Amino acid sequence: MAPSGLAETATALLAVKATGSFADEVGRAAWRRLESLYSLVRRRATDDHATEAAVDSLALRGDAQSRASVMRSIAAWAASDAQFRDQLTSLLDDIGREPWCAPLMAQALDHAKQVNIGRDNACTINL
Repeated sequence: MAPSGLAETATALLAVKATGSFADEVGRAAWRRLESLYSLVRRRATDDHATEAAVDSLALRGDAQSRASVMRSIAAWAASDAQFRDQLTSLLDDIGREPWCAPLMAQALDHAKQVNIGRDNACTINL
């Protein structure tokens, strides 16, 4: 997946962390995967105080400004840091295999962006 696609997917999942009831709905195993994603991104943001704050804000509130900031950072890291990109790809692949995640996974293909809202939707929703 391209760095922009990795960033889009990871950021969408990090924003989900803002809803505390989410853990009850998807179970503790799924929540641990989201915590792993948060930890990976948060560790990568170490020493970048603006991005650290944006990651924390995104995980707590899911706000649009933090989402945009974190997405830019993840895309830049994925483009320049092969180890981070590989870890992120592996983690997102694991998360993507979870049934609860299907409605949340976003894909960025070239310049077209899509998000599947549910498994049985009849059409694509373009953003």
